[in-house]
Amino acid sequence: MSPFRWLEDYRTEPAQVIVAELNPERVWPVISVQSNWNGSRGLIRGIKEDGRLVEDHIREILDDGGRVVDAGHRIVGGDEIRAQFWTVDRHLKSFLGRHPDDEILAWVGNGNVLSNPHFVAFANGEMYHLKDEDGYLKSRRYTALVVRHQRSTPRVSIESLDLGKPLPGDIKSFTFGQRLVTGGHPIDQEDLVAMACDQQFYDLRHLFLFGRIPMGEQRWIDVGLGAFWENSVMDTGVVAHALRGGMISLDVRQFSGPEVGFALKAKGYAPVDHPSAPGDYSLRNGRLDLIFLEGIYPHNMVGISEDGKLLSVVTRGLSNRVGLTIRGAASLMAQLGARDALLLDNGADVMMWFDGATRLGPGEAERSRLRSMLIFCRRADEPLELTDARLIVYPQLVPRHRRGPFWAHA
Repeated sequence: MSPFRWLEDYRTEPAQVIVAELNPERVWPVISVQSNWNGSRGLIRGIKEDGRLVEDHIREILDDGGRVVDAGHRIVGGDEIRAQFWTVDRHLKSFLGRHPDDEILAWVGNGNVLSNPHFVAFANGEMYHLKDEDGYLKSRRYTALVVRHQRSTPRVSIESLDLGKPLPGDIKSFTFGQRLVTGGHPIDQEDLVAMACDQQFYDLRHLFLFGRIPMGEQRWIDVGLGAFWENSVMDTGVVAHALRGGMISLDVRQFSGPEVGFALKAKGYAPVDHPSAPGDYSLRNGRLDLIFLEGIYPHNMVGISEDGKLLSVVTRGLSNRVGLTIRGAASLMAQLGARDALLLDNGADVMMWFDGATRLGPGEAERSRLRSMLIFCRRADEPLELTDARLIVYPQLVPRHRRGPFWAHA
């Protein structure tokens, strides 16, 4: 059975798995980062005014000198937020300027770096992270894709780093990712709860399926998201309770009853008198009780196989309509042979270019601006063997039968 899930209204949309399998001794990842944003605030989530959740936003821009300055107002909407991010072409140009003897074989997005907390990277001798991460660097451990200098063994690995200590001198670069597979075993529910309580998932839409109410062009408020935030601080106890299937109650009087009902129905939720299973909800006098379904997304993942191959994996889908749950993504990476694997990115930032062609474009709109990318390169003067790099494109999947609120492939 396919690990993908579809919402009913999107059952004609295809899902797909695309894998770049690479020999890390001959093809290795390089992290490209738009360094102007280093130490910025990043995306701001969970803000409430008069008890009402406001949209995700940024409050910073780059001035004419490329320095981060306060914008003096909220900047909302995907295109507006990304207006000063580097384009893919700008990242590639920067890479080629730094690495004139190398050739680009492939690239994928790495858009969480300098946008969301916990996503720390190290490249070109510099540590990259958001401003508020300063208070955590010495106390957190960071699971990361690690690249070592040539002649080091292994050249590429997945490790848990203690940044409270000096980095080993042979580490050339690393980028954080959420753990999916360890020793061939995919994460389970309690592993996911532990990561969520460590606040590794700042965007809770990756964990839960929210009904969405439009607030303008490409702008929404997620019904139920406000339950997890208080005074701009994530309530990890509520997150853990919801991940374990507990019922969540919240005030949704900022919306009309029909707006809430329509938004939840579109995501596969059903009204009941007393919620008892995922997908159940009740709405009375502006009070919403519900048990969340898991979020489903396209994902960008990286893994190391038992024989040391580097696996770069992207999945086709549509954010919170067609895709994989986090645990579904973990199961997929284990099935693909990953001994260890990380989740790097989600949603419309998930894309892949390989050997001269776009293999997966952004799922929604023409998204081509990112604060970070992962570029896979090789020495231009060293020809590759057939076993050094291959692309595995699995057939596109569409659902054949209905399972609960989702449609699943047989």
